[in-house]
Amino acid sequence: METDKVRTIKWVDKRPVLMITLDPSHKTDLIETGKCNKKGVKIKKPKCILDYNIAMKGVDLSDQMSSYCTVLRKSLKWYRNVCFELLFGTCVVNAWVIYCSAKHAKISMMEFRKTVGKIFVYEQQKNAQANGTSVLQVRRRSKKNNENA
Repeated sequence: METDKVRTIKWVDKRPVLMITLDPSHKTDLIETGKCNKKGVKIKKPKCILDYNIAMKGVDLSDQMSSYCTVLRKSLKWYRNVCFELLFGTCVVNAWVIYCSAKHAKISMMEFRKTVGKIFVYEQQKNAQANGTSVLQVRRRSKKNNENA
């Protein structure tokens, strides 16, 4: 289907991909990818598929990096899984990439996560000391409140 502004394109590579695009440069003309198949024939794809593949490389890499040390557990409710995956998966991976590129440091993802966790715990302890309470006192209070209820 093709109108003046909206185009829908279906492309079958390994799996069918259905795309809706508003970009006027995304025509249905085939462009050479610079690669050849097993028979030596040059591979051609629409420009929107090439753009899609380039954009998805970053997403796939981020998913791969966050899957190495995931915090997801089957016992958690689905909304907690989403929250934890966004917070500890995507955000930590993005922070790790920025840190490594800015500092030109080679630190593993696990070591970076441990450092971030230690900083969070230290800040929590510092805030608790400033308020005159400890983490243990807060836990004891919450247990007493649960028993009285």
